[in-house]
Amino acid sequence: MKTFLIFFVIIFIVSCSTHDDFVNETDAKLHYVDAKEILKNLERDLNASRPEFNIKFESSEVIKIDEVYYLRAVSGEYISTTLLEKDSKEMLFSRGISCTSKVCATTDGCIPTTSGKSCTSCGGGIVDCTKTVSTGNLPYE
Repeated sequence: MKTFLIFFVIIFIVSCSTHDDFVNETDAKLHYVDAKEILKNLERDLNASRPEFNIKFESSEVIKIDEVYYLRAVSGEYISTTLLEKDSKEMLFSRGISCTSKVCATTDGCIPTTSGKSCTSCGGGIVDCTKTVSTGNLPYE
């Protein structure tokens, strides 16, 4: 019985710690499950179009740049930034466009424009920004 209790406690601790790789310190809400779904779709689409990237997101966070919300995720040396929008209930959802870069990973370059049609440049003439359009991230009703 004691072994079972110890096993149960270990499983509980491990299962509760899976959210450590997702941070949202903004004034809007994005559920962990929704963020994981957005990133799962982005991983699938990036790996299909750019298999050399070998994307597997390790961490993510909701950020706000110039009053615009983004979901930023890290995979090794790559940073992917997904444009988010806030609905009437203060919930965030994906607009379906993401920008991924290796060189721009330490800057605010290579992010989706607010129009949701393109990515900003890295600056300095650097061409290292991949635009990805994902589906399946519409707001939940």
